[in-house]
Amino acid sequence: MKQLLRLAIVATLLAAGPACAAGPTAPTAPAADEVAAAVLACHAQYAGKYAKSTQASATEIAEGAFAGCRHEMDAYEAAALERAKTRTAVEVGIAGPEDFQRDDVDRFRDDVRSYTVDAVLKARALF
Repeated sequence: MKQLLRLAIVATLLAAGPACAAGPTAPTAPAADEVAAAVLACHAQYAGKYAKSTQASATEIAEGAFAGCRHEMDAYEAAALERAKTRTAVEVGIAGPEDFQRDDVDRFRDDVRSYTVDAVLKARALF
């Protein structure tokens, strides 16, 4: 599921290249992961809001977006833990659900940070 989400994000960003004139928008996430879509939508809104109104760097805005979208990210982390509990390795006792959750959340944070930086740069390029 993580790879599907990652592929959906990358595919949406690539497809949105020519459509940048409309500004940053949240990519379409798989229907099964509405929580991830809420995180991306929040980050897109945050990036659009602060890209042109501040002199902060794109990475600073991306980091600020994590604070501004804390509730959405908390929901994603809770959902990641629930997904991790269904993993076969957890069921047979090879690893704990927290290990899978941590890996999932870390990878998603990296993807969201990159998405937000990209959204800021696109918004500033159109300014």
